[in-house]
Amino acid sequence: MEPESQQSSFNTQSNVYSPGTAATTTTAPTGPITPGKINLGSVFGNAWQGYQSNMGGAIGWTLLAGLIYIPIVFLEQIIVGLFVSTHYRLGFTALGISIARGKPDFNFQFKLFSRYFGIWGVAILHGLMLIALAVPIAVFPILAENQVIEQELGQMLTLATAIVFGTLLIYFVYLFYPAYFHVGLQNRGVMESLGACWKSYKVEALKLFLIMLISVLIFFLSFTLFIIPSIFLGPYALALQGESMRQLIGLDETDSGVGTSAVN
Repeated sequence: MEPESQQSSFNTQSNVYSPGTAATTTTAPTGPITPGKINLGSVFGNAWQGYQSNMGGAIGWTLLAGLIYIPIVFLEQIIVGLFVSTHYRLGFTALGISIARGKPDFNFQFKLFSRYFGIWGVAILHGLMLIALAVPIAVFPILAENQVIEQELGQMLTLATAIVFGTLLIYFVYLFYPAYFHVGLQNRGVMESLGACWKSYKVEALKLFLIMLISVLIFFLSFTLFIIPSIFLGPYALALQGESMRQLIGLDETDSGVGTSAVN
């Protein structure tokens, strides 16, 4: 049995990714996925503790990630760019995981890239769900334009469907977002990961959306108001994303950045 000083609780308020924790070797998780829960009270504290423990490294890696992303934005105009960009957007959250652990680097991004086809399996199925939710929003404008229904009625129905299905679309974005990380960081199957999200993350998706929204607002406000503060606040915004995802998919404090899971 390990000494009490070496034990750590998954939901403690302290940062479970304290620097100096021994790394483990990569093993594929066995058994069913055991999803975690986002503890809103600890996300902000854990993210800040990990960020400030290696602030210089967090800022440097975040700036490097941003510089790498600039050409990828231009590459989005072609198919190859879309493939690369999907991975790199996930990579920002993955970078946030490493910042939250106080060890900023690109290890999690490399792990995601190593599961390239699995990630795209999730992306295709997830995209089809989102397209299905977006279709009803376009139906009534088309009917009104072709005079199948009256213009005023079409506008009212368009507004109603936009509110309902637009809300569902945003919800489904975050409901299945953890599936990419189950596949990419934990070597899980595509359908297994999507199924776990549908079964277990219905409430957690709302918490994840809240954290992501706060993260984006920190980025936007700091960059809009002052350029310099954005350099310091940007990495913390990523750490918020990373810590919430870390809690959600169950990466424990011994993870070396190459996919070992707390659900082994």
